[in-house]
Amino acid sequence: MLYLRQFRIPDMGCASYLIGSQGKALVIDPQWRIEPYLKVARKEGFEITGVVDTHLHADHVSGNRRLAAQANAQIYLHEDARAGFEYTALKGGQVIELGDAILEVLHTPGHTGESIMLKVTDRAVPEPEKEPILLTGDTLFIGDVGRPDLAGEEGAAQLFESLKTLAALPDETVIYPAHLAGSLCGRNLSKDHSCTLGRQRQFNEPLNIEDRQAFVHFLMDEVPPHPADFKRIIELNRNGPPLAVAAPIELTAEVVNELVLEGAKVVDLREPADFWQGHLAGALNVPVYSNHFGPNTANFVGHKTPLILIAEDETDAQEAVELLANIGRSQVRGFITPEVLFNQFEITQTAQIDNNGFCQALAKGHLALLDVRQPAEYESGSAPQALNIPLRNLDQPENLEAVQQLARQALTLGQELVVLCANGNRSSVAASYLEGMGIKGRNLVGGYNACKEELTGAR
Repeated sequence: MLYLRQFRIPDMGCASYLIGSQGKALVIDPQWRIEPYLKVARKEGFEITGVVDTHLHADHVSGNRRLAAQANAQIYLHEDARAGFEYTALKGGQVIELGDAILEVLHTPGHTGESIMLKVTDRAVPEPEKEPILLTGDTLFIGDVGRPDLAGEEGAAQLFESLKTLAALPDETVIYPAHLAGSLCGRNLSKDHSCTLGRQRQFNEPLNIEDRQAFVHFLMDEVPPHPADFKRIIELNRNGPPLAVAAPIELTAEVVNELVLEGAKVVDLREPADFWQGHLAGALNVPVYSNHFGPNTANFVGHKTPLILIAEDETDAQEAVELLANIGRSQVRGFITPEVLFNQFEITQTAQIDNNGFCQALAKGHLALLDVRQPAEYESGSAPQALNIPLRNLDQPENLEAVQQLARQALTLGQELVVLCANGNRSSVAASYLEGMGIKGRNLVGGYNACKEELTGAR
C-alpha cells in the first residue's frame, strides 16, 4: 500500500513529501532540516533511496544534498536544472519505480524552466479503486498557479502550455503542491493542504483562463514581491546547497564590540516584552519562535553581513542558525545571553504601549500609526488614520521616506508614532528596524487583535 506523508513549514508556506512503498521511500522537495524525514522513515520502516526536487527553489535552501549524504540516496532533478553537483537528470515521460509505486515525470516549464510534476500510481491497488495523485511542485497550487515572473512573460506563456498537461487527468486526482498559504510563490494560495483537481477546475481562476495572452496578462499583473535573496538562493540550490553549518558559539563582550565596529548586525531573538525592557541600540528584534523568522531577518540584513544573536540560551541560538540556514544565511558569528547583555553593555529601553494606553491616546488624537500588516489584513479592519506599509516592504526607499514623513508630522503635532501588526511580533521587528534608522516608535502590545473592537469602532 502506498504511503504518503506531507511535511509543512507554516511560516514559509512550504510543503514537502515522503512517499513510500515496499520498504523504499522518496522525499520530494526536502527542506534544509532533514531530521523529520529521517525520523518518519525510521518509524515507518522505510529506506530513503531517492530525493527529488521539482525545481530549483527560490525561497529556501534544499536539503537534497544533506539528505542524500545521510541516507546514501540518489538526487533527482530535471535535466534543465544544470546543477553543479552529482544528480540523476530526469526527462519528461520518464518513470521512477518505487516498490509498487510508479512516479511519472511531467515536465512543466513556466514557473522555472526545469519545473516538473510527478504523477503517482500505486500498482498494488486495483484499477477501479486507484486514487490518482499528482505532486504539482510550484506549477499548480491550491487556488493559484506558479508565479512566472522568475522567467518573465515567456515563462507565463510556457506555464499556460504546461497546464494543458492536466487535461488528461481525471477530476478525482488529488493534488499536493510544494507551497501552501503563507508562501510568496503565489497570490491566492488556499489554507487547504491538498485538493482534488476537479475543485481546482471549478474555483482556481488562472487555471480556467483559456486565452494565452489573457493568462499571461493575469499572471504578470501585480505579482507578489520576490522572496528575499531569491536569485542567490536559486544559484545556491543550483551550485550545491551546503551539507552543514557551524554550531553557534558563545561570544565575549569584547568580541561583540569588535564585530559591531566591523559592521556586524545584532539580531535579538527574545520576545518583544523582553526586548523593549532592555536591548542594544541598533539591534533588530526578531523573535526566534515567531512566524517568518528567517525571511523577516533576511529582509533587513544583507546576506554578507555578519550576525550576532542575543539568545536566552544555546538552544534558541541553534534554532535561529537552522532557520537562517534554510534561507541561505550562514553568517552567524555567535551569541550572547541576556545576562551578559545587561551586565556588560549599555542598554536602551523603550516602553511598549498597551491596549488601554493606546485606545486613550488614539481617542485624544495623540498618535500617528504605522500598520505593518499585509494589505488584506489592513483592509479587513484597522484604525482609519494608519499608514499601511507591509513589513516586507518597509525598507524600500519610498516607504522609508513615507515613514520618516509620518514621524516628522507626528513630531510637529505633538504625537507619538506607534507601530502595530496583528499580535505585536511583526511590529516589534518594524519598530526595532526603524529605531536603528533613527525613527523612534512604540510597539503596540498584542497588536490589532488585542484592541480590534476599539479600532473598528474608530472607523
